[in-house]
Amino acid sequence: MKTKFLILLLVSLCQFVEAKGEAEIYKKFMGCSVGIFKKFTNGEYVNVVKNIDCFDVNEELIIKLSELEYLEHLILRNIKSSNLSILDFSKLESLTIVNSHFNMAQLNEYPQLKYLNIINSSVTNSELIGSYTTIEALSLSQSKFESYDFLLQLKSLKELSLNASGLKEIPNISQLKKLEYLDLRNNDISENILIDVPQVIWN
Repeated sequence: MKTKFLILLLVSLCQFVEAKGEAEIYKKFMGCSVGIFKKFTNGEYVNVVKNIDCFDVNEELIIKLSELEYLEHLILRNIKSSNLSILDFSKLESLTIVNSHFNMAQLNEYPQLKYLNIINSSVTNSELIGSYTTIEALSLSQSKFESYDFLLQLKSLKELSLNASGLKEIPNISQLKKLEYLDLRNNDISENILIDVPQVIWN
């Protein structure tokens, strides 16, 4: 049974005092909610950060985040830095960007990425979303794009949310043979259109 334990955050995110137990805990650091886990490595348990949810992402915070080699789930809200290219996480599985204006060219390739969420944000070089061919779930809710052609490259996609995206017609999803779930709520699209997707959510 998992037991709770207490960890003191010191100078940086990577410096923690030793603690007993195997449970996940959450701490606050620089406006972030930090999920800390136990990891067995080199014959001992060490504390590592796997989950982090950050508000008002500035240059200083980006530098701190870049030190987290085990990060798997990252939420960035209100990005105020253009230095996203230093965030190179080989284990990242989930990336969520909220309330931000950013350039997709600033993001690195994340080979393990399965979940990408771009919420209420504006994006330049949005065609580069198509380069993340490993993603299985994509949410573009409350974000508008001039073109959705990048969707055709996402052959592994199983879930797609276009909720409140200002759509008047459904983007071309004909190549998404694995798509199982499509969210089209809060758009100006006729519900009489036939879509070859098992589960479609309308208004």
